[in-house]
Amino acid sequence: MLYLFKIYNYFYKLDIMTMRKNFFLLLILMSLTSCMGETQFELPKKKAPIKFTNQKIINKINENTNVEIDAYWWKSFNDPLLNKLINDCLKHNLDILAATTRLQVANKNLKLAGIKNLPEINLNLGGNLLEEHNVDASNDNKTTRNLQAGLNFSFSPDFAGQQNELAKVAIAEFEMEQAALKGIMLKISSEVIQDYAQLRGIQEKIKLLKKYINLQEETLNSVRAEHNVGLSSNIDLQKSIISISTLKADLSNLEEMRDIYILKLSDLSSKYRESYQFLLRKHTKPITYKGRVPNLIPIKVLNTRTDVRQGEANLKKFIARIGVAEADYYPTFTLNGNINIGAEKVSSSSLTDILIGSLSAIITNTLFDGGKTAINVEIAKKEAEEALIQYKQIMNRAILDVESSLYSTETIYKKITYLEDAVNASKNSLKQSESLYKEGFIDSLKLIDTRTMFINLKQRLIDEESKYSVEIAKLFLALGISH
Repeated sequence: MLYLFKIYNYFYKLDIMTMRKNFFLLLILMSLTSCMGETQFELPKKKAPIKFTNQKIINKINENTNVEIDAYWWKSFNDPLLNKLINDCLKHNLDILAATTRLQVANKNLKLAGIKNLPEINLNLGGNLLEEHNVDASNDNKTTRNLQAGLNFSFSPDFAGQQNELAKVAIAEFEMEQAALKGIMLKISSEVIQDYAQLRGIQEKIKLLKKYINLQEETLNSVRAEHNVGLSSNIDLQKSIISISTLKADLSNLEEMRDIYILKLSDLSSKYRESYQFLLRKHTKPITYKGRVPNLIPIKVLNTRTDVRQGEANLKKFIARIGVAEADYYPTFTLNGNINIGAEKVSSSSLTDILIGSLSAIITNTLFDGGKTAINVEIAKKEAEEALIQYKQIMNRAILDVESSLYSTETIYKKITYLEDAVNASKNSLKQSESLYKEGFIDSLKLIDTRTMFINLKQRLIDEESKYSVEIAKLFLALGISH
């Protein structure tokens, strides 16, 4: 007891000024460490050309239409089934549903990051019953009963800024998933349009081939009849057979491609697979985009593209992780406290009230970790450097995507113009050939050649018109235009 009294007396006689000095030193340390978590690593400014090198094609497209750009831009294809298919895909596509779930998880993590700086408070309740029985003859038994309740709290102020940096990481991850979801929705919409345009083009070619296979079979019957009476040569007969067989082989390939595209489009919707397999098999006209194209300058494209926003958020995340790693250099401060109330009764004695409280503060700092913290900081900085490089690559690729799409659109635009003139000329030539053949002025070989030329040119035109719709969808994807 005397030893304990001396210890108590020593602490009691401590100079109060010394305690104050220590307290102020602690405050200074806290104010200095509160500046931590900041890093000199910054987001670069977006740099882009003033305009795209082939921006004129957008002006040319927009000259031919007065239809304004709709938020749901694909509606300018004027195809109700396409609109329905895209809407169902946006609601039920598995990739979109998975991205939506990831965004929800990121949102929950963001909320968690916001509450980590709050105190943690716990409630505890307890009680026990203790009976002591002596085995001797004294019969001196004792029963102890107690009941207690308490509140415990723990609070760690974020003086080093680590929790603040972790919150920045959570915000960046949320922004990444948000941009990813929009990007996947735009990608799925574009894929649906591209596949749908190809499907309708293939179905149009199937219709064309079936028509001309029937015409070629009629010609073959005439040639065969002429050959039987010696009015046409065996060359004419074989040429007619070759022409029909070639068209039928082409038809088989087209029917296979049609079925593949139907399966792809039906699978994108996920939920209504069988229904769309039936609806898509019905032939309709190829789709043509009737609306305008956004005349965006490159810097606006960088601000619109979801992959650029993802890259920017990813860079923010790794910059924040530098602050998280640097915060480990500095001490942590934890304040713990509890208060317990209760009552205890021993056998027949009176009830005793219990009140216990405590408050403690702990400062923890690592004196030696073998250089682990420094290595972690260096790793975080290198990861941020990599994220910066990736961010710049994404921006360069975004500009290149638009440039490539604009050039492809212009090329297809020109080819359609040339092929339309060629098809019209070939159609007129075919009409003249059919009249001359009926009047006997030309033989079947000439008619077959003229008809084959028309079929080939018409198929090429259908292909380019389908490619134009595909390229419009790619252009909107490259521009980052989503609803």
